[in-house]
Amino acid sequence: MNHSAHFLNVLGAAVAVLLGLGAISACGGEQANATPPAVAKAAVAKIVFVDQEEACECTRKRIDGTWTELQKALGDDPKVPVERIHGDSQEEQAKPYIAMRALMVAPGLYFLDAEGQLLEMLQGELTEAQIAALLE
Repeated sequence: MNHSAHFLNVLGAAVAVLLGLGAISACGGEQANATPPAVAKAAVAKIVFVDQEEACECTRKRIDGTWTELQKALGDDPKVPVERIHGDSQEEQAKPYIAMRALMVAPGLYFLDAEGQLLEMLQGELTEAQIAALLE
């Protein structure tokens, strides 16, 4: 086997592994997270919601749906403030959060403690239950 063929075999295997782990995804209803482990509610002092202002229809639907699910999880009298940042048009505001953990699938929810340290990050299409699990 020549070097080019070997490289393509190794590259193909790496892509297959990444796809299996969900690190690479295409637009179309993907869900980037399983149900996360719970983080103590008192520890979550702020949530940063990083989305995209400009998005295709399927991404817009995922962003809007996750925003709605976040509102449900927080309830009528939210105890945790939420900051919403458009990663594509507010790049400077989004940069510190994306540096904490890369955003692979919009939207990204960054759960921070009182010192601004990252406790957990969820991304992609999320449900109320997945978000609430971090706040219980």
